[in-house]
Amino acid sequence: MVEGCRKMEAFYQTDLATVTWCVAVSVTPAIDVYSFGMCALEMAALEIQGNGDSGTLVTEEDVQRTIDSLDDESQKDFVRRCLAREPGDRPNARELLFHPLLFEVHPLKLLAAHALVYSTANISETITDEVVQRLFGPDVVVAEVTHADRPGVQMRMGDVPVAEKLEKFVEDVKYGIYPLTAFTARQPPPPRPRPVTPEIAESVKSVTPEPLDVEGRRVVNMMCNVKSREETCELLVRNIHCS
Repeated sequence: MVEGCRKMEAFYQTDLATVTWCVAVSVTPAIDVYSFGMCALEMAALEIQGNGDSGTLVTEEDVQRTIDSLDDESQKDFVRRCLAREPGDRPNARELLFHPLLFEVHPLKLLAAHALVYSTANISETITDEVVQRLFGPDVVVAEVTHADRPGVQMRMGDVPVAEKLEKFVEDVKYGIYPLTAFTARQPPPPRPRPVTPEIAESVKSVTPEPLDVEGRRVVNMMCNVKSREETCELLVRNIHCS
């Protein structure tokens, strides 16, 4: 325990620790980018000088010396961006995906699978086998090359080698196994202000009284029953009918 505390105290006294750990700011995703850069450096160089059980500490000079020992310039630039001293100078996760070291152009197969899965009219679950055979049968022509001096060449579905089942690949795309990292996610439409419902409008009390609609009607016929009370001399009106 004492030896571990001494190593931790010595680590905090190095320049490497002050880069990420000894900062008087709130923790942001930039510290994750720094950790990712250290992992990438150790994977690329196989070992960082001064790291391990030898008892020596990893300093800033050791990190820079290890970066300079890499052969690929893209790897050097990638690691240096992740290990920038200022957290604000480090790229975010999406910017790292567009770095030449990680950027990958998506094949048309993946783009077509995303268009099929995320389209509004998804026919992958409602299409019948007859339609599949008619559109994607082995005799369907998918490409044709014409020549002016010789007969053309046709390529059919049966001539295309299939390394994996398309159903399994589309299902993997549906569950997010093959995301599109080179495209910006579609932004949702701006929210519309919801109209005030009558219940809410009635619950709000106003200072000024609301005007009342006065309705006038003409009485054509009126009938009532009058009965005298036995204990008094007053009359009691029982029923009134108006029309």
